Amino acid sequence: MRPMTGRVSRRSVILAGVGWLAAWGSAVWTTAAWASTGVDSVDYTGDAARVAGYLLLLMALGAVAVRVSQKYSPRLGGGGPIRIEDGRNFSPGVGVRLVRVGSRAWLLGVSRDRVTLLAEMAPEDLPPVKDP
Repeated sequence: MRPMTGRVSRRSVILAGVGWLAAWGSAVWTTAAWASTGVDSVDYTGDAARVAGYLLLLMALGAVAVRVSQKYSPRLGGGGPIRIEDGRNFSPGVGVRLVRVGSRAWLLGVSRDRVTLLAEMAPEDLPPVKDP
């Protein structure tokens, strides 16, 4: 799991957009349904329950989509030779990362505006390679 940062992830923006579109679409649909009845007084209880049900279903589908993407994202995008083996954050945007390419590894200092090589790691100092 990735550490929390001050940035908003693309996945959060997409899920918020889908939720907003669903809420807007259900409001338009129910408004059109009410207008087509020609009745001045409308019972909002049944329609509100239906809209709430649709929103709960959409939220559940979004949660499933997030879980599936978390499970399969390392396999989809992380198949290259460069691996970030481990990392620690000291404060937001500042930390260290252990990066491995093949049998070589480097300890990098990372901040918001630069990456600094702290040390090249000897193979005997490295933990065993984790399989993806």
